[in-house]
Amino acid sequence: MSRIQRIALLTDGVFPMVVGGMQKHSLFLLVYLLKNRVEVLLYHPGGKGRLSDHIAAELLDGIVEKIIPFPSSGLSPGSYLRRSFRYSLSILEDLKKQQNIDFIYAQGFTGWALVSAKQRGESLPLVGVNLHGLEMFQQAYGFKQQVIQYYFKGPVKYLCRHADVVYSLGGRLTELIKKNVPSAEISQIPIGLSKDWILSQGAKSIKATSKRIVLFIGRQEHRKGLHLLSKVLKEVRYPDLEFQFVGPLNIRDMGSKNGVLLHGEIRDEQRLKEILDAADVLILPSLAEGMPTVILEAMARGLAILASDVGAVNELVDGANGVLMASNDTKAIEQALMQAQAWSAEELQSKSKASALRFIDNFTWEAVIERTLQDMENRLTER
Repeated sequence: MSRIQRIALLTDGVFPMVVGGMQKHSLFLLVYLLKNRVEVLLYHPGGKGRLSDHIAAELLDGIVEKIIPFPSSGLSPGSYLRRSFRYSLSILEDLKKQQNIDFIYAQGFTGWALVSAKQRGESLPLVGVNLHGLEMFQQAYGFKQQVIQYYFKGPVKYLCRHADVVYSLGGRLTELIKKNVPSAEISQIPIGLSKDWILSQGAKSIKATSKRIVLFIGRQEHRKGLHLLSKVLKEVRYPDLEFQFVGPLNIRDMGSKNGVLLHGEIRDEQRLKEILDAADVLILPSLAEGMPTVILEAMARGLAILASDVGAVNELVDGANGVLMASNDTKAIEQALMQAQAWSAEELQSKSKASALRFIDNFTWEAVIERTLQDMENRLTER
């Protein structure tokens, strides 16, 4: 039996009540802790709907839910950080009343006040923090982003320096932590997806005669590199490729030299799987990332991947299942697309299989939660 019996999970939202990558991670972490018979003391701000609407009924008895409203918004510089610290203070005050907690898992800044209290000598369980994408240490784009990064670096370094463990998603994110906070105690554990993302019929079947479908999935954000991909498609013709786009995107003149299909925003998971199953290659030319869920989804459905070497992407992509672009510029995108166009059916089939097997072996939530609980147990033993 696991030594980990009761965990406090701190988050600024649980998907789909609050939408976002960290919030989705919080949902799956919660669900798979419960499936492993770990009681979860959950701190979150609530949101649209109720938690019970999104958790299987047989798991609900394992949750002690604590709804802490997130402080109201402000417009001054640093407002989000101040509100985050106040939110973490409210969590701390309630946590002090709780007993028999084996480990505290804090998403983002939710563990800020706890780490500060431990520094003052207060007795608290082990605190692990997960700061996910660490965008404040990655490439900045524009003056506004530089200002945001400036404000965030100090608190992030403090958390990394003084938490009992810092969870990294791996790849260049671990390098960023070590570079900026050499004293950080790091555990490298990826995110995951449920097994129902795996293709039921096994490996994808590649047709030798059809055009390759290259898929982009993302938001209209500068850091996603859509402007770079758009520039390439306006200037270079790929006669054997068709390009499709999913997301709330405002795209004009994208396909002046190439065939383009716009799906718009897709919220239905089954529909997204159908689009992925019809595609051959996913492209993600990002300037900054954590560990992109969209790459995991594409790998699970057997797509080859073209992606920039940012964040933890190099944990997911290499020459076996696609192209890891060393630079995030138009030249790298152009060359990666040329490679994808030149792959034989057999090469593409091989990359499809490699993506699917890598996902199955390393990135299902069953594998991720096992690594997470084992790491927590190791930390308790070391203590």
